[in-house]
Amino acid sequence: MNTLKLIAMLAIATGSIAVVFGTGAFAGIDADRIGNVGVADDNSGLLGISIDEVSADQDDSVTLATIDNNFGEELTIESVTVDDAEVPFNVNNPSGPDLIPSDAEGAEIEATIGGQPGTSGWVELTITVASPSGISVELTREVFIEIDAPDMMPIQNVEFFGGGNAEINTTEPMDVDLVVWTKEQPSGNFERTTLNDTDTETRLQPQLQGQGNIAAVYFPEYDVTFIHPELDLEKEEFHPWRAGDGVKIDGEISLGEGDDDSPGDGGGGGPPGQ
Repeated sequence: MNTLKLIAMLAIATGSIAVVFGTGAFAGIDADRIGNVGVADDNSGLLGISIDEVSADQDDSVTLATIDNNFGEELTIESVTVDDAEVPFNVNNPSGPDLIPSDAEGAEIEATIGGQPGTSGWVELTITVASPSGISVELTREVFIEIDAPDMMPIQNVEFFGGGNAEINTTEPMDVDLVVWTKEQPSGNFERTTLNDTDTETRLQPQLQGQGNIAAVYFPEYDVTFIHPELDLEKEEFHPWRAGDGVKIDGEISLGEGDDDSPGDGGGGGPPGQ
């Protein structure tokens, strides 16, 4: 996450109001006694605000800004608003602590982000604070927000063929670890086999070294299983002669009681499947 160290410092002294536009726009200040308003260093500034770029998932609660109170007295946050009219997402319920104690650092201004993943844009954040001595300060800053797009699983499907073979469909060619359940027809038991570094461009049965018909394929990295469309998990009945796309199930299934028979790395020998 990149940090835009946008520091707004207010110095209060005798004299007239001077409005300074730096990395962010200063909106205004009201007080019974008003002096110069300017940019000061970290030690002498009375109010500091740090703005971060925000990268979040949809519906995340995020920190939009942090405030340092150097006034020497507690501050009350009177309002926090966000103008999100120009962006394709919503910034909901912006808020901060009711009170910021004297000399407190890092008081967080938070909000919940809602909208379409993969979108981004600049919003306008306005914070108004007041002190018991009658000083009221309003600060406006721009905040960049990005809603992260979900990671796309490269495994799109497993296509099962009538001869007991299967093929992995992916977004791009890759080697992947997987678990395969097979069954010799008509009365064999289900066998669980682990294959490492399996080439997704090669059908699975040749890589199983001549084992039975493929009933299901599990991908541990993505914790998802594709089962044959004619596999009844509850009854553990399997009719492999029909072809079709696999049925996706989250997690690993339990099928049969056979030991894991692992030929090792993918690409093993055996006659080609159908």
